[in-house]
Amino acid sequence: MKGYPVDPERMRRYELVARELFALLDRATDGAIKPPNPQFGMALFIFSFGEHGELTYISNAQRPDMVKMLTEFIAANPPEMTWDEQHG
Repeated sequence: MKGYPVDPERMRRYELVARELFALLDRATDGAIKPPNPQFGMALFIFSFGEHGELTYISNAQRPDMVKMLTEFIAANPPEMTWDEQHG
């Protein structure tokens, strides 16, 4: 996605929406995702479809932890795996 035109204003608006949703989820879980001592990790990705899509995300995890989690998730759940195979 890097190197393609990104509309920074649109991404800022989406980030604000994501932050509002995150706050709503935190209230719905009685504060279980709020730093500094969350009980659960949470990430919300907002992206556009297409070959040169845009992406923004927010998380209560540090970036290295997010990268590790996503890498492990993708390795355990390859794109060709169906939902039934994953949840068997």
